[in-house]
Amino acid sequence: MHRPLTNEIEFVFWLEDQQAESSFTIAANDGKAPASLCFMRGAEIIVNQYAEFARYFTALPQPLCGKPVESVVYIPLMLNQQVVGVFSVQSPKTFAYSASQLNLLRTLSSSIAIAVVNADTFTRLQQTQQQLVTQEKMASLGGLVAGVAP
Repeated sequence: MHRPLTNEIEFVFWLEDQQAESSFTIAANDGKAPASLCFMRGAEIIVNQYAEFARYFTALPQPLCGKPVESVVYIPLMLNQQVVGVFSVQSPKTFAYSASQLNLLRTLSSSIAIAVVNADTFTRLQQTQQQLVTQEKMASLGGLVAGVAP
């Protein structure tokens, strides 16, 4: 997920060898990690074997977590032409993802992008609601103090 305030990509959920890993972040504008490159370009990165990373990078990137994999797919999470995050799946097998699986991942990415934006909108709405409640309390208190003053 992209964190605009810090301009980082937070890996909120990472599963490695069927084990959930701790979340971590990378700079969104780093360009040296596939996730940041996918985010900056707003374009998919599809690698069917490890050596194909050379199409995107001058040096083969080292994995952020775990061991190198053969097949990697990075899909930008986009809504209204804005990238809000990156979705990735990886496999130790070469040519692991068929065209129909890639289309399914694209559809899933679209749904995830909508859910992320909706969750962000809901959070901002709750914050605004809390601010309005606080302002209303302060206004009421101000009116009460004004009514008590001689």
